[in-house]
Amino acid sequence: MMSYLKASNFVCRALLISPLLFAALSLSPLPVAEAQSFSPPAATFSADRTVIPLVPTDVTNLRLFNQPLMGPVNMPKLDPGACIKRLKEDSFPDVSQARESSDGIIVKPKSGCDFERPAPADVQLMSGTVFVSVRKPANMVFVTTPHGVVSINQDAEVIVSYRDGLLIVMNLSAFNERVKVRIHQAAVSAQINGKSYSEASSEGIVVAVKYGHELVAGDRALTAGDLRPADSVARRRTALFENDHMAVSEFSLATALTDSELLSDLGKPDGDPRERKILKDLAKMAAVLNYVNGQGGYVARGKSN
Repeated sequence: MMSYLKASNFVCRALLISPLLFAALSLSPLPVAEAQSFSPPAATFSADRTVIPLVPTDVTNLRLFNQPLMGPVNMPKLDPGACIKRLKEDSFPDVSQARESSDGIIVKPKSGCDFERPAPADVQLMSGTVFVSVRKPANMVFVTTPHGVVSINQDAEVIVSYRDGLLIVMNLSAFNERVKVRIHQAAVSAQINGKSYSEASSEGIVVAVKYGHELVAGDRALTAGDLRPADSVARRRTALFENDHMAVSEFSLATALTDSELLSDLGKPDGDPRERKILKDLAKMAAVLNYVNGQGGYVARGKSN
């Protein structure tokens, strides 16, 4: 009975003291740490790092917005000067320099091609696509289109296309300056040193195309469809120049050999033995290009139905 009374007295005293303790605590708050201003650490960059500012993308410009057109973002940009060489106009050969012999020359047109061949080394291409191979004893072949002329020297295989003001030249195997292109004066609308071609003392533009690359030249500013046709040939990295009237791209020779209508016909068992030899040489060239330039990053558009 006595323990019960002691416990009751303790509870009563606690209830009386609690408001006094609460009031004391509210008048004397516990000390808190002084507020400190936050200073983020200074950004440190290595000397070889480049900081690129963010710039809003113009989504109306397909060349900027369509990444597969320009190539994978993790690959270096294509330098036109490394695959297209500007030449003097007098360096472009004349048709009279070609030997009057059909030996060593193979010209294969794609279905629906409109062309004429007035001489063994003279191909007049009005519209369509042709495959040209020049081997000994032949020394040269010329493919003339309404937009320009392509000269193909010995030991070279090239695919030339022309349609609706668009000239496409694919150098499959030729080293050095064995594939040259001369764009006609009337077809060029770009400028040289601020002067139009009609005002400058020039009759056009002459360039040499490097192996494994494709030159596209148009009588207008090129579009994404011009640079990525639906022909199943894989391409990567595109560089526009000459006021967007010309461009150069890398293409995969391996996909051209397997998917191109022209090149797939070279390996027929009952075909020309020279064509089978050319196909073997191109297959070796494709392996070399894959080893030197790498195989990644190529994008192909399938043929339209």
